[in-house]
Amino acid sequence: MAVTTIIDDERKLVVHRLQGELQLEDIILALRKFYSSESVPDYPILWDLQEASLLSLELDEIQKFSDATKSFWPSMKKGKTALLVTSEGDFGIARMFQILSEGIPREIKVFRDQREALDWMRSGRPEKGRRRQE
Repeated sequence: MAVTTIIDDERKLVVHRLQGELQLEDIILALRKFYSSESVPDYPILWDLQEASLLSLELDEIQKFSDATKSFWPSMKKGKTALLVTSEGDFGIARMFQILSEGIPREIKVFRDQREALDWMRSGRPEKGRRRQE
């Protein structure tokens, strides 16, 4: 599985793009790398899972991912996180994660349509800046 993180200062957006069969360790490593950065941007976050599959994750792994996310609360800024999926199965698993993660400082929502996800995340935010990749 590959995880690419793009911090797009122009659109004021963070995109975590995942590809392939997801492994819990890879997702947690991407979170750890992102939240251990000196300056975590106060941007909406898009987890682009369109080229990945969540179907190999067991319920206990989804719970562990949620717990790992909660461990990064001190570094998190309030805001929105969108999970973008394509299949019904991935949508169901992403919704389980959303429910298990209630209470984190970020609002989480699952989408099948990228435009809807971006519109939801950008609502009320300015659009200028620059783009960088980590």
